[in-house]
Amino acid sequence: MIERICHIDNELEDSIFLFGARQTGKSTFLRQKFPDSIYIDLLDTTLKGRFCRRPSLLYEMLSDKEVGTLVIIDEIPEVPELLNEVHRLMSEKGLVFILCGSSARCGIFNPTGNSAVLNSQIKNTVFSSAVAIASAASRI
Repeated sequence: MIERICHIDNELEDSIFLFGARQTGKSTFLRQKFPDSIYIDLLDTTLKGRFCRRPSLLYEMLSDKEVGTLVIIDEIPEVPELLNEVHRLMSEKGLVFILCGSSARCGIFNPTGNSAVLNSQIKNTVFSSAVAIASAASRI
């Protein structure tokens, strides 16, 4: 097994982006590290379809959660319209998010669009070092 070099505190105070190459273990890492979090997987086509049709559903689902509740949204680039709702939930309700996605899909985040609004509030954590090491190790 490859040791991960991505270290995320168990008690997050700030929301983060976690992007990296496909199949490098981002989702597995997050599920194991934060088993009690609210986990939203946008590879679930039914759920993705509901959020595509009505992004405000995210706010409705989470608005009653306590301040500091951790929410993981996996494959966030699949529904970029959710970023407005994430921003609103962070600002109004004090929720903490880990937004995860494959780096190949991150090109849809226009730096002058939704992601720019969040950049002042979200730390950008990139899996690139871990990806490079995992990729090199897989060739050994």
